[in-house]
This record gives sequence, C-alpha cells and structure tokens, in this order.
Amino acid sequence: MLELHRANQIRKLRMSEELAVIDATYGFGVWLDAQIERFPKASQFRLGPPLTARHAAIMDQLLLAKFGKEKSEPLTQAALLLEQLRFQLRLCRDRRYLSNNSHLAATQQLSEISRQIQGWRRFCDRSPH
Repeated sequence: MLELHRANQIRKLRMSEELAVIDATYGFGVWLDAQIERFPKASQFRLGPPLTARHAAIMDQLLLAKFGKEKSEPLTQAALLLEQLRFQLRLCRDRRYLSNNSHLAATQQLSEISRQIQGWRRFCDRSPH
C-alpha cells in the first residue's frame, strides 16, 4: 500500500512539473505575440515568423516529452531551442524593437522556463521507466 501511495505521489509531482513548464511556455508565447505586434511592420514580417516558429517548436518538444515515452531528447531539444530564442530576442532588443525592460522580463521568463525544463529532465533521468 505504501508503494502505491509513493507511486501516486511521484505521478502527481511529474504531472505538476510538466504542466507548470508547459503553462509557463504557453504564457510566454502569448506575451511574445503581443510584443511582436508592436514591432515596426517590416520587422513584424521579417522577425516575427522566426520568433513564433521557435516558440512553437519549443511547445512541440515539451508536448512530445509529456506524451512520448522518451523524455530526455525532447527536453534537450526544448532547452536548445529556448537558448536560440533567447538570442533572437537579444537581437530584437539591440534593434530597439524590445525595450530593455521588456527584454529583461523575457529573459527572466525564459530563465524560469529553462530551470523548469532542467528540473523535469533531472526528474525523468532519476525516475525508473
């Protein structure tokens, strides 16, 4: 009985970790979309699609990790895509399409998402499959 209780606790922890990072990443996408709408028109069409595509790719990898058997590779890919997105946003700041405050907020959100991905990955690496 104790083992069943422990297994249920592990399952709940895993689900809460998965949902938190997916929810945070989705929320970041909503914020990102609103920021892109404020870019100059030419930049909206030049920089907007790669930003939204990168965000969508991160969401895809997180969902693959949530629903697939193999978790480590999609989480690794999500972390890589997150770093690439971070550099794209830096370019937006340097071009003054994002204010310093907006860039700081984005960096903080991405850092939190990155921590959650790494935590999920460590949890999956420790857990028996």
